[in-house]
Amino acid sequence: MYSLYPSDYTTYEEVNRQLKPLTSGADLTNDKSTITRYIRQASVMISQWCYRTFVPYIHTSAKVDYLISPRWVQELPDDTLVITSIADTDNTTISSESYRLRDTLNSLTGCPYRYIEFAKDVNFSYTDSNNFNPVFTVNGIFGYSHLSYENAWAVVTDTQGAIGNATTTSINVQDASGIETLDYIRIESEFMQVTGITSNTLTVRRGVNGSTAVQHNNTPDVEVWAIPETIKLSCTRLASWLYISRQTEINTVQFQDGTVAGINYPSIVQKSLFSYVKPIFETVI
Repeated sequence: MYSLYPSDYTTYEEVNRQLKPLTSGADLTNDKSTITRYIRQASVMISQWCYRTFVPYIHTSAKVDYLISPRWVQELPDDTLVITSIADTDNTTISSESYRLRDTLNSLTGCPYRYIEFAKDVNFSYTDSNNFNPVFTVNGIFGYSHLSYENAWAVVTDTQGAIGNATTTSINVQDASGIETLDYIRIESEFMQVTGITSNTLTVRRGVNGSTAVQHNNTPDVEVWAIPETIKLSCTRLASWLYISRQTEINTVQFQDGTVAGINYPSIVQKSLFSYVKPIFETVI
């Protein structure tokens, strides 16, 4: 499910800072939309390379149906930050006291979680009389962070009052200095993405990544999601490279003899991402 909500892994300001020395300090404001598109392209490439997303998203009714033996362990549908509920085949909610989360098959520590282990005495409903394939419905918040879900959000400011409806895209904050364009922010339970900043006024997309846009009372905190620094730097470098080389890009072509001609992405980016590639198989012990 990592590609359910394509996300941006760096900011316009980060890429602009990277590009300025390469463009003799020229102001790239007029190319903001082009740079933003290359940030999305670079982010999608990183997701495809690592088989995961690095921004949280909310998903309900994710189906999983393979119980790993001999343990009562179920692989989760994606990197998991929070499970809000899980139900069996008959849609009976399983108590949170009847399971625990694992980052690997053989470990209980670390984030994100990739497996759920059930207590031996928990009862499931199955799809047939032979007790094959219990189908679980998982509701939760998914995505990669090496931090716990709450610790991956940093409070940077608060609003200058209530957000009176679910449709406004202009939000006044006390201090926008800790926020950049394309950052993902959280106000209460709603995710938003910043698309522009003027002084202490944010222009945002509301209710992104599966969250719901709602009104917010009082002066709630504004929290910024912490994308892993290696991912952010890799995306910055890759987006900058895509922008600089945009006039000379060609598609990779494979000839009949098997040789390949085309562009080579910066090798340092791929090397930086190796440790973030999602494992696709683990041994049960």
